[in-house]
Amino acid sequence: MRDTFNDTFDRLAETTSEILGVFLSRKLSGTYDAALQGIKLMKRKCGVVVLDSTLGAMGQGLLVIEATKKAFAGVSLDKLVQTVAETIPWIHVRASLGSLKYLAMGGRIGKAQALLASALKINPIIGIKDSEAFPVAKLRSKVKANEWLHRFATGFADVKALAVEYGTNFDAAKVLAKRIASLLPNVPIYLSQINPVIGTHTGPETIIVSVLSGER
Repeated sequence: MRDTFNDTFDRLAETTSEILGVFLSRKLSGTYDAALQGIKLMKRKCGVVVLDSTLGAMGQGLLVIEATKKAFAGVSLDKLVQTVAETIPWIHVRASLGSLKYLAMGGRIGKAQALLASALKINPIIGIKDSEAFPVAKLRSKVKANEWLHRFATGFADVKALAVEYGTNFDAAKVLAKRIASLLPNVPIYLSQINPVIGTHTGPETIIVSVLSGER
């Protein structure tokens, strides 16, 4: 993987003197460390900074989108790094899982271990903070879990952007996104499918809501 980053950074360095990479939490993937190794193998001179988002899924995606907007506005690399660091605490991720067994099998369960005892009978809600899953709620059905996510997404005083992700349950995610949009008509809402890396650990019935709060 480091060779991939090496080649990518060298190719980008043909047209720019500064590169910023914002990566999946290093506790969830080796991508960040591979990027660091790729920098050392570069043949071209270029200022490259890679950051650990401490997030995954569209929590990371909202962070990248925010940084991209600033980059297109002409913000310097140092300022972009500062912006990313200051934005991370204001991204809130909650996931409704059909089961905790996938997190447990992948060793990514963290503090959500406390939910395992009754996991067969519930739809757990977990959050992601500082690269670790933690328990939030235990609900008795997918309908109640989706209702919880709806209340979560619309419960902020100020929302700058929001994402709804799904595994194999596109219809349920689409309905949830539309309900949220009806209450937050001026907020960008991204609807996307969970990538295979995240899906491996969360399972097929997952719905993830990520919110970039404007509250400071």
